[in-house]
Amino acid sequence: MTSATRQVLPRDALILAPMATLSHRGAREIISSFGACDIFFTEMANAAAIVSGNRFEEYYLDTLPHPEKTVLQLVGGDEQEILTAADFIRGRFFSGAAEPIFGIDLNCGCSAPEIIRGGGGAAWLRKPSALLELAARLRERLPDCNLSAKLRLGESDDPQALLFLGRGFESAGFDFITLHPRLRSDKYGRPPRWERVALLAAELSIPVIGNGDVDGYEVWRSRKQQSGCAGVMIGRAAMRMPWIFKLLRARDADSSAIVSVDLEEIARRFIEALILRQPPEFHKSRARRFFYYLAENLRFGNRIKYRTQAGESPEECLDIFLEYFLDSPYERVMRFGGAGANEALLP
Repeated sequence: MTSATRQVLPRDALILAPMATLSHRGAREIISSFGACDIFFTEMANAAAIVSGNRFEEYYLDTLPHPEKTVLQLVGGDEQEILTAADFIRGRFFSGAAEPIFGIDLNCGCSAPEIIRGGGGAAWLRKPSALLELAARLRERLPDCNLSAKLRLGESDDPQALLFLGRGFESAGFDFITLHPRLRSDKYGRPPRWERVALLAAELSIPVIGNGDVDGYEVWRSRKQQSGCAGVMIGRAAMRMPWIFKLLRARDADSSAIVSVDLEEIARRFIEALILRQPPEFHKSRARRFFYYLAENLRFGNRIKYRTQAGESPEECLDIFLEYFLDSPYERVMRFGGAGANEALLP
């Protein structure tokens, strides 16, 4: 593969966001089974752990079931470690020994305190010149790989600072960027500033992906129209509704489209995939996180949602979730459509 054959981002792309403990292979398999997701991001892989050979990084570097549609996200605070890890990824996925992946993404937006303390994620936004130097060096080292960056607004809402970064990534030869338009300190209760996605989309020649609070068809459509973005990335809503990408495409083609899902089947398939694809050390945390979101589809799911957080194993989390259907069997199979992807139409 050469730089001339780098894959092109699909038009009007629907993209699964990178999410710690959530966008692992097991979850990607469930989402993939419904179809319509164009690009999958992995959980963030830690550059230092890749360089040191941490055994758990094998799971973060698992790009199945669709390597050709998967972006491996890299996080780290040390430039040389990131470059060394990128060399490792290039050798693994672009040497002919394995199927090439869609690309590598540089995490410049994670606001988790432990990531910030290590100089990674949104901490890079405090030193924009150094970040863009890193971007240029990554492109030099990886001419045959799609490169992207996912970022937040930073410490303050400064349009000129945002444009400086966007133009810098463009000049460095990055293929696209994703903006989650919240400040580093913003919590999810604070609405994302999608006008900043529109700003970047209008000013840059490379595709700009928007991310933040897209949980239904009407929101998706309005975000696209108002921002002019090249695609939309969806995170938490895809965990609550692994079928959301299918529903968005279906409703775009037919406003009356309905998607029926069997929540019990989805729960069982997820646990099977989790146990098969992830190490035992990861089972509890990932099962708890998945059911935290899946239970939000139920009318009275709050009790189940929080009870699953006490599950000590994937099987126990599953049992707690399935208990709900003993009293509410009519909610096991649900139809989604109507005014938005998160509106259930019960039989």
